[in-house]
Amino acid sequence: MLSQKIIGIHNTINTDLTIKMSKENQDHLFEDNCFNIISVGRLHKEKGFEKIPSIIRQVKRVVNKNVKWFIIGSGVEEYNIKIEIKINDVEENVFLLGKKDNPYPYMANADLYVCMSTTESFSYTIAEAKILHTPILCNTFPVAYEVIGKNNGIICQTDKMAKTIAELVDDVNGIYSNLVNNSKTYKYDNSIMIKEIEGIFDKKIKTC
Repeated sequence: MLSQKIIGIHNTINTDLTIKMSKENQDHLFEDNCFNIISVGRLHKEKGFEKIPSIIRQVKRVVNKNVKWFIIGSGVEEYNIKIEIKINDVEENVFLLGKKDNPYPYMANADLYVCMSTTESFSYTIAEAKILHTPILCNTFPVAYEVIGKNNGIICQTDKMAKTIAELVDDVNGIYSNLVNNSKTYKYDNSIMIKEIEGIFDKKIKTC
C-alpha cells in the first residue's frame, strides 16, 4: 500500500512536461534589473505568505538592488496578505498574481524560489524548483531537510529570512553565485526521488 502511494505521488511530477511548460511565455514579465522572488501555493495560514510583506520591507532597507516578490495562488488568506502589503508599504514590491494554470515559467525565470510553509508532507513546488534549477530558500519544517541538500538551497527560520535574502540579493561572499551554480548541476532522477519520498513516509510511520 505504501509503495502504491509513493508511486502515485511520484507520477504527479512529470519532469519533461514541467521543463517544457516552463519555456512558455509568462504574462507578467520579470524585470532584468531586479531580483525576482517567486512563491507558489494556496493562500492558507500554514503557507506563511502573510509574513512576506514584513520580510521584503526589511530587505529593501539594506540591499543595493530592487527586489520584487511574486505570489502565485489563491485562498482564504488573500485579504490578510493584501492588508500586510499595505501596512508594510510594499505595494511596489509584493504582487499577488492569483492562480496560474502554468506557474513554471515564473519558477524557471525567477532568481529565487521561497517556500514559507510551516509544515508540508512533501513539497511538490520545491521538487519542481529543483528540476527547473531555480535556487531555493525554505522555512525549517521537518521535511525540508529531506528534499533540500546543500547544493539545492538554503534552509532557515522565517525570522532570519530577511537577512538571508539580503545576502543573496547582494551576493555577499558569492553566496548567491554559488547557489546558482550548484542548482544548475541538479539532475532529476526518478529512482532518487522515489527513495526521498520513501524515506519521508517511513519516518512519518515510525513517529506515529
